Amino acid sequence: MPRYELSLILRVLDRSETIAAMRRVGEAIIERGGLIRAIENLGEKNLPFKMISHSQGYRSGRYIIMEFEGKPTIVKSMREYLRRDVDVIRPGVLKLDPYKKTRPECDGPEQSTVQRSLSDAS
Repeated sequence: MPRYELSLILRVLDRSETIAAMRRVGEAIIERGGLIRAIENLGEKNLPFKMISHSQGYRSGRYIIMEFEGKPTIVKSMREYLRRDVDVIRPGVLKLDPYKKTRPECDGPEQSTVQRSLSDAS
């Protein structure tokens, strides 16, 4: 299966809401037959310009990167899903080179990657 990088800009939310939003996106990937390989929280940053999403204007957001594998049909389905999610300001999906490893792989829920990456950003 091809490997993809999902880059998200989320609304600035408190910690528990951010975890819930990331969990929703992760579950959506899994429901569509995808396999999450890595999650990275890059933290809250000012946006390069004012972005409008769901009739709201945003000047800052939380940047999240998720690497996942899935069938090519998952990309269209995820884009549609992310457009409807009110916490997502801007989604982006890129197909990655299958021979280049960009991040260490996630070993599963034992590592608690989401919580660890959120604590690193705080």
